[in-house]
Order: sequence, then structure tokens, then C-alpha cells
Amino acid sequence: MANIIDGLGKAPQRQLVELAAIYKTYNPLIMAKVALKKFVNFFKKLFKREYVQVSMPFEYDNIYKKLSDEDEDHLLNILRKQMAKALRDIYLLIKGGSDDRLSVCSLNAVSRLYRNKDYPLMSPAEKADKLKRQCGHRNPNTVKRLPYIWLISAILLFIIDIVLMFVIDISPVVILLIGLVVEVLIWFFFRRRLSFEKLAKTVSLSGRCLGEMFVVSLDELSIRKTMKNDASRFERGLRVLHSLNADRNATDDRIKELEESKKESERQKEQINADLRNSRRGGSNDTMDQAERKHYIMEWEAERERVQEEIRQCDVTIEELDKKNRVTVELADQLSRVLENDISRGWTRIYDDVFDFEPVFFIKLVQNFAWHDFELIEKRLIEIKNTEDPTAIGEYKAGSYYLPFGINGRLCRLVYKVSGTKGNKRVKIYSLERSSVVSDIGMSEKEIEDGLKEYGIRKPGEAVGNNGEIARTPTGEAIVIVEQ
Repeated sequence: MANIIDGLGKAPQRQLVELAAIYKTYNPLIMAKVALKKFVNFFKKLFKREYVQVSMPFEYDNIYKKLSDEDEDHLLNILRKQMAKALRDIYLLIKGGSDDRLSVCSLNAVSRLYRNKDYPLMSPAEKADKLKRQCGHRNPNTVKRLPYIWLISAILLFIIDIVLMFVIDISPVVILLIGLVVEVLIWFFFRRRLSFEKLAKTVSLSGRCLGEMFVVSLDELSIRKTMKNDASRFERGLRVLHSLNADRNATDDRIKELEESKKESERQKEQINADLRNSRRGGSNDTMDQAERKHYIMEWEAERERVQEEIRQCDVTIEELDKKNRVTVELADQLSRVLENDISRGWTRIYDDVFDFEPVFFIKLVQNFAWHDFELIEKRLIEIKNTEDPTAIGEYKAGSYYLPFGINGRLCRLVYKVSGTKGNKRVKIYSLERSSVVSDIGMSEKEIEDGLKEYGIRKPGEAVGNNGEIARTPTGEAIVIVEQ
């Protein structure tokens, strides 16, 4: 993956010098020095002494001239240091010194300027492409104006402090201390804002000069090449699998409902039995005559029969649903293994030089993601592969790295670990996480059956005859025959 430094490396030297000069010139410290020198010059002019002209543009020109003699590598090193300093000024700590990490931290910082809920779901490359356009529309003079705004704010606050000393019955020391604290807070605020604006200019320049997209192009995706002819078949297989899983989950929910209903019926039965025992036993305070007691006993016995029938029906229905689920699970497992093998053969061969895939990755891939999601996931894999420092682009947590992506606005993550050196890196792809359910479901029973036939998978208790027709086995045993 190209990073921000790669884009700056393609920028003309003049633009690198301009950017480095802006970083070094426009900050509250330089502004304070210029203001102090102007204050001294005022008295020098008053007493007709010689003085040196000072201004922010004058300071900028001096720094620009000094930097103009530097070569490109030195200018890039200056910008690296200035970017790291800007990140520290906005309270972002950089662990490690790779260009990839510096780039990712800078993109994360600049994204705070825009309240976009999609940024947490984007990879660094996707953020870079979006931010380079947004930053390109920012006012280029903001960086130059902010130091002046800070200076005016500081002077006005100082004047207010002086006035308050004479109009408020509070110790002047207290007023000065409060004013000093506010001055420091304002200084931190403007320094932070300036850092954001400088990093935004850096992202914009890098994006313009890179000459290409940061994100992985569609031409780099293997599934568009190796599975070009089988894409429709594979997509149908995924839909069948996901529909089977959805049917299994719906059946599981129905079984849970029936089990709860059965428990409630059993509680009713226990209460009826208790009432019957009390009625038959009677008591000293029992005013119910024999005929009335007999009537109530008959009603309770009838109610008990009804509840027993409900329990029996629940048991029968649960058993039927359980049998259905076992068939569904067996079919889904068979189809899942076929789909896992199809995609794992291609990706393992193509990315064998960098990646070690855990089997659970392909299980999660086919179980939880639709075909159109595969392109997004492979883009993440290629982004990791093309990055010199894969640890920079993922969020580290509990020993693993998590690279986010979004599906229908919901967070998903690719889980990986990194080992080896810079020139011989190995990345273990562990798993995929998803916070929502897959949506490509709802196939009819006929479509599911046709999809299973396409992959040579038969329902339990079915076999293939000599002419290819499906025939029931005489015993009706639960078998699954897969055509080779």
C-alpha cells in the first residue's frame, strides 16, 4: 500500500520546501517571537535606533531560502519529524518509526476534522483516498491566519485581565493566575488546531502527487481472474449455504419456543395435580359437598388431559424439528466444506509468499459473508500484503491485529498476526469477525434443492440411480452422497 510519504516522495522539490517551511514557520512560538521583536522595534523607532524588519512572511521567506538548498531525502526527513511533532501536539503517540505507521497516525488525526461515521470502517488506504479530496477543499490560508488569531486572542485576554484588576474586588494575583491558565489553554488549543491543518495540507499534497489511488484496484483481485467463470456458481452455493444456516437458526428458535411452552405446560400440570390431591383429600374446613367436589375433580382431570396432550404435541414437534435440523446441518456442513476448499485453494496458492491461512478463516468467510463481500475482504488482504509494516495498519488488541471494514454500515474485522523481519515478513490470517448477519438468504426450497444438486449434494436418505435420478433408499437411513 502506498503511504503518505510515498506521495510526498513524488512531489516537486519546490512544494516540499513550501510544506516544510509552513511546518517550521507557522506556530505560536514563532508568532510570539515575531510579536516580541515588533514590540522592541516600536521602541527602537521611537528613539530613532536601527532595527531589523520582522514579520511572519519575512520569517517564512528566510526558512524557505534555507530549505531550498536541501536535497529531497533531507526534506522528506524534515517532514517526517514535523509530522511526528504535529501528532504529538494533538496528543497522538507514535509507537515505532515506520513510514506506514506515521502515515496511518496522520490519517487518523486528519479524519477527526470530519465527522464521518464511515471512517472507523475504512482501511488506511480508503481513508487516504477520501481525505485527499476533502483536504484539497480546505482554505489554504487557514494555517497562516491561525497564529495571528492566537496572538490577538492572547493580547485581548491580557487587556481584560488588567481591566478586571481595577473593577473587581479580587486579588490581582488571583486574576493574573486565572488569566495565565486561560492563556495556556488557548495556546494549547491553537497549537493543536495548527497541527491538524498542517497534517491536512500534507495529506492533500501527498494525494495529488501520488498520481494513483491509494486503495487496491479491482484489477489486482484474484477472484476476478481465477474464479471468473465459476463466480455465478460459487455465489449460488453461498446463497444456498446461508439460506440453510438461516433455516437452521429459525428452527432452533422455534425449538426454544416449544421447550419454553412445554415447561409452562408442565408447571400447569403440577399445579393441577396438587389441586386434585387437595380436592380428593378434603379438610375440616371444606364446605364443598360431594357432588360439587366431584364436578371440580372432573374439570381438573379434563384440564390435565389437555395439558398432557400439549406436552405430547410439543415433544412430537420438537423431535420432528430436531430431525429436520440434523439434515439441514449435515447438508450445510457438506456444502461449506466444498466452498471452503474452492476458495482456499486459490487464495493459498496466490498469497503463499506472505500469508499463512488458518482453516477457521475460510470457515468464517463462507459462513458469514456474501459473494460481493469477498472483493472487500481480498482488498484488505492485498493491503496487508503490500504494506511494508503490516502492524501499522491494524489495531493491536490481545496479541492480534484487527483491520476493520464495513458491510452495510456495520463493523467487520480481519484478524491477523505478524512475524518475521521487514524483508521476510509472514502474516498469519486468523479469522474474520462480523457484527451483523449475512443478508443473501431467503431462497425457496426448490432453489436450495437445485443448488445442492449443482454441487452434487443429496438430502439424507436419497441416492443417485443409474440414470441420474434421485431415489429413496429402502431403509430411509440418513446418508449424504456427494458426486465426485
